[in-house]
Amino acid sequence: MSNDPVFYATRDRLIEFPAHRPAAAVLEALSIGSLPDVVWQHGDDLCDCIFQRIGMWKNPYLAETLEIRLCCIWAKIAEQYPEFVRTIPGYFDDNTDTWFTEPMAWDAEHDMPKAIWYRHLARTLNRPLAEIRAEYADKDDLRPKGTPIEHAPRRGRSRWRLFSRR
Repeated sequence: MSNDPVFYATRDRLIEFPAHRPAAAVLEALSIGSLPDVVWQHGDDLCDCIFQRIGMWKNPYLAETLEIRLCCIWAKIAEQYPEFVRTIPGYFDDNTDTWFTEPMAWDAEHDMPKAIWYRHLARTLNRPLAEIRAEYADKDDLRPKGTPIEHAPRRGRSRWRLFSRR
């Protein structure tokens, strides 16, 4: 094997690898275009799970990333082991030791994320998520808006003083 760099061309770029050849799996992934065009993110609405969770582990020294849609895997595990899963039709507030069985109105400082809005509508209207997505995709003006909270301006010094010369 020579010490000359190896070049590999994809549809839109030329990639230079060091003198050692990349693994066959890497070359195959590049050639079939399996590097993702879409980055998975929490709340990206790319699956129908109520609680969307994405696990991502990455290492630049290995040039590898592992992404797992944990929410989808949990759903598959729940199908296999239903005796260990409970879906409770309510929200338990730890602060008041109270169950709430109706979805709350949006009361945050920022606008409601689309993925949560779709699920909120599906729950409150008792309709399938797919129907809600299709019907409300172009109705962003109806999505609940945030209510900014006015914070009192700070006066004087911070009470968090770690070191003092006095």
